[in-house]
Amino acid sequence: MNDLRPPCTPEEIAVDLPVPHQRAFLRLARELQAYAGRWGLFVLLYEHSRERELVSDAIGRISARPSRVLADNNLHPDWMALEASIAQAAKDMSLVQVFGLEQWLNPHSDGSADIRLRALNVRREAFSRAVPVPVLLWLRPSQVRQLAIVAPDLWSWRGGVHRFLDEVGADESQARLAPRPDPGFAEIDNRSAEQRRSRIEELRRYLDRTVGDEDASRLRGSLNAELASLHESLGESDEALRIRTEDVLPFAERVGDERLRAQTLGRIADLLHACGQLDEAMRIHTEEELPAYERLGDVRAKAAVMGRIADIMRDRGQFDEAMRIHTEEELPV
Repeated sequence: MNDLRPPCTPEEIAVDLPVPHQRAFLRLARELQAYAGRWGLFVLLYEHSRERELVSDAIGRISARPSRVLADNNLHPDWMALEASIAQAAKDMSLVQVFGLEQWLNPHSDGSADIRLRALNVRREAFSRAVPVPVLLWLRPSQVRQLAIVAPDLWSWRGGVHRFLDEVGADESQARLAPRPDPGFAEIDNRSAEQRRSRIEELRRYLDRTVGDEDASRLRGSLNAELASLHESLGESDEALRIRTEDVLPFAERVGDERLRAQTLGRIADLLHACGQLDEAMRIHTEEELPAYERLGDVRAKAAVMGRIADIMRDRGQFDEAMRIHTEEELPV
């Protein structure tokens, strides 16, 4: 069992990662925070062992009690055996990373990969009950389509798919850059609810004092984005939605910040989706957010939007189209 260690904030940990991996790591950290104390399935894609080890070590630092399991063909001849090992590793722990799936799910080895995935698909409910913490599967990109097709029900339950695919050279790994979270990442917050309430009051006092102050305009825009994230982290979605719609979005449009506008639209659509307003969320993603990222030439952000569009289609019951978008448009990026 791992020794107990004080957790660090995701932002502090991200500083130690190569620049290409910082944003993906922060996004994963946010999702793991949302799944704390309950089962969730996360797929982490990698090509090179060096980048996998860098990121997996960083993931281990998010929590005081991380755990690891190595899938082995001899120790785990079938899914039941691997599930038992994961369940054992999860006891009194906060998350489990699973390694070795490159060979364990190798479709060109002994033909057992599909059998194992079908068993996982059938046992997804039992698996989620047996392992009450997030489970992170490290896979090669070529294996994701196999997982999505052979285990479609399990795939629909995934908490997220994260790509750590930029090979890190020895020189580049020494270059450290502090992450610059956008509004989508700003809600990663390890403070207590009381501390966040205190910060909300502090922000509101400043915002009330500077109404109409043109010199404080840009600072007000960033503080309103932080305020919305704080309300969202406390479960106050209506207030978060109001602030993003009435304050942050008009500010981004007024100063001509296309990226902030796109990010804010995405958060608005996500909040509407969570509230069940699927049609309006879909409209914002397809008619406003997606074209904005196309104009910016941001291929990765565009792929992330396609993933959220697919999630809405899934919730509408359009499973075939959701699967097509995930496998043909989102994952190849």
